[in-house]
Amino acid sequence: MSPDSSPPLPPAVRRTAATLGVDLTEAAALRLGAYRAILATRAAREGIMSAGAVVALDEHLIDSLSICTFIPTGVVACIDVGAGAGLPGVPVAIVRRRIRMTLLDAQARRARFLDDVSTALPDLGLRVVRRRAESAAHGELREAFELALARALAPMATLVELALPFVRPGGRLLAMKTVAAADEIDAAAHAITRSGGRLRSCREVSWPGLRMPRLIVEVEKVHPTPVELPRRDGVPRK
Repeated sequence: MSPDSSPPLPPAVRRTAATLGVDLTEAAALRLGAYRAILATRAAREGIMSAGAVVALDEHLIDSLSICTFIPTGVVACIDVGAGAGLPGVPVAIVRRRIRMTLLDAQARRARFLDDVSTALPDLGLRVVRRRAESAAHGELREAFELALARALAPMATLVELALPFVRPGGRLLAMKTVAAADEIDAAAHAITRSGGRLRSCREVSWPGLRMPRLIVEVEKVHPTPVELPRRDGVPRK
């Protein structure tokens, strides 16, 4: 499905994105509409997203767009860790066209889905990597990115161990959470420091109709991550 033949992006998505500081160009709206159509027709059927998540698809799109205003100017190399259906990595790549986005996910069916999204939107230059974060971070992707994104990936202490190793010193991790996660962010202080990071900010984001405000947690990479991190597959989650 090409962007030109896809159903248009709902105007409410464009309006809400604009209130968050993301003014979509016509080209970006076409691409986002094409991506939305792929999610709407395939994501639940193929087990990429739950049926409930697809019903609330526009909320997930707006949520993903909201992070764009937190991305530092000049960022090029970015990785979406645990990309799933491509949220937020694909919308970010649509809006911030200078970014070269790597979508990392371990599940075969999600990686195949992301490959199809990349084929449908070839001008985005998406790179799909099917590997677990625990092993991928000990290879060529280690400290290869200026920015890592993570949405609904894991509790904060686990998340930083999985995602910060991909970020080069001086770069950032942006973790998307809800306000209900405030306590887990406080509890992650040791994990952040141990992984070479420093908590830079934790900012609330909301828009009309949203059920629960979001938190954008910004972690700065101040030191290289110790070579033993992340630990072997599954261990960070324990």
